[in-house]
Amino acid sequence: MAFMQWDDQYSVRIKVIDDQHQRLFVMIQDFYDQMRQKQTKEGIADILKGLADYSQYHFNSEEALMTRHSIPTIRSIKTNIRNLFRRWKSFVCVLTAGS
Repeated sequence: MAFMQWDDQYSVRIKVIDDQHQRLFVMIQDFYDQMRQKQTKEGIADILKGLADYSQYHFNSEEALMTRHSIPTIRSIKTNIRNLFRRWKSFVCVLTAGS
């Protein structure tokens, strides 16, 4: 059962970024599948760590493109991403507490 599925409506029309977005969709679907299969907390934490690592790589790629092309909203985007990763880290800590 698909939780998240890539669709061209999500495309930003930049191949390298679209490819990364598609990979993120697959990783999120894998996480969803593991949750439905009642994977262990450790297994889910490993999936989340991989997703966080790849997301960081992806955001660094996007940031480099935005910097190169002088996107005026880069500062607020970077702040939003930092906040997202803080919440993500907190979620993983709560998930793995006591394991």
